[in-house]
Amino acid sequence: MRSRPCPPSAGWILALADMPYIKPQSYQQLVEALKGNGLLARPLFQQRPGHPVAFHRDLADDLLQLPDNLGAQPLFQRYREQALWINSEDAGTVMDIDVPSDLRFSTLI
Repeated sequence: MRSRPCPPSAGWILALADMPYIKPQSYQQLVEALKGNGLLARPLFQQRPGHPVAFHRDLADDLLQLPDNLGAQPLFQRYREQALWINSEDAGTVMDIDVPSDLRFSTLI
């Protein structure tokens, strides 16, 4: 088992570096979801799952046991009853910038 990378906290928000257009209020919505009854939370933009994703501290061991090459989707499947899907109007939660041509979509935000 890997060692814990940080001191105890309420939870974690995992954000992707190639998604720079996420608005601050989207992060705040995830924080509020974890403060409520959320075990894990994820935004939905026009019915599309987005990022970032928030995980309650109770999932620390589950996160650490995920294989390095696998995302957290298995946790959403395992804990689907406790997952909170947050309806979002933030297009940045689904705007992935992988190549320069992806920047043309930045006018959507």
